[in-house]
Amino acid sequence: MKDALEQMRREFGEDAVILSTRTIPLGGQGAEIVEVTAMSETEIAEDAHDDTRPSGADTIANAATFAGMRNDLAEMRRMLDETADAVRYRYAATLGARHGNLYKRLRQSDVPDEDALRLVGRAAAAVGGFAHEQELFEAARKIISSDIKIFPPLQPAARPITVAFTGTTGGGKTTVIAKLAAVCKLVFKADVLIVSADTYKVGGAEQLQTFAAIAGIPFRSAYSAQELRQLMRQHQQSGGVILIDTVGRSQRNLEHLGETAAMLEAAEPDNVYLTQSAATSEKILTDVIQRYKQVLNPTAVILTKTDEAETLGQVYAALRRSPMPLAYFSTGQNIPDDLEPATADKFARLVLP
Repeated sequence: MKDALEQMRREFGEDAVILSTRTIPLGGQGAEIVEVTAMSETEIAEDAHDDTRPSGADTIANAATFAGMRNDLAEMRRMLDETADAVRYRYAATLGARHGNLYKRLRQSDVPDEDALRLVGRAAAAVGGFAHEQELFEAARKIISSDIKIFPPLQPAARPITVAFTGTTGGGKTTVIAKLAAVCKLVFKADVLIVSADTYKVGGAEQLQTFAAIAGIPFRSAYSAQELRQLMRQHQQSGGVILIDTVGRSQRNLEHLGETAAMLEAAEPDNVYLTQSAATSEKILTDVIQRYKQVLNPTAVILTKTDEAETLGQVYAALRRSPMPLAYFSTGQNIPDDLEPATADKFARLVLP
């Protein structure tokens, strides 16, 4: 069988289709050969439409049936794709060519229907009915920019600055802290202290501690609100920047969020960042922002893993529904290069490339 398959591929190519196989005895000594009936996909397609072939040939009939089934499946797939597009872009036809293209691009970026229609309407009103498509797109980007609030990046100050980082598990807090610590030390030449109040995540404190050791940054751990309060009293007198890592918490566990709130109350931070992955869905991100605002009242959002997200329309929708300023974009693992202050223009172009 192996030799027969190899010969089949040599004669018909890798796209050959096996129609039938059988084993044929040779002589009376137990010897046998394998017969493989095969055709290339091209021949199958040709045979399916060739009326000159003998109608009684079983192999050709099978091939024609197979080709017909493939064609039917291809047609069904095309119809399903058209139906899916009609549902996803159901308002495109009524908007006309230019406005419909903007609407489609917004929907492709995962901007919800309601927001996409609103943006198309406002952009059309801003540029008038005879503007070029490029002007229409640029007007939509300006509207997106105006819908998003930006929180200023961290700056060195004469007094001590304390910053805490919160978010759900896997949101990228640890990496962001390492990047911001490097920026404060290398760019601002500030004294930096990293404090881990994340005593639950396996390896979390060790990862930060390893980075701190390499970068020459002091590192401390606090296992309770009381320990954290004492630690803050000791180090807030010396100035510089204190960066606090907290436990990753599900937004639906209010008891755990309450524990984090107790740690933040002890630390009395100047800013509280909510770090969240850009790949999060609109529904989940909206839920996270609303519940964290209710219990922890973060100052701003740090959007992480923007390099892994295919679209940011869902982030735009979530930030419109639950307004919270953007502070930073985190785009990769390089420290500190892959951290940049957020700007409304950059965000708008990520939403609508």
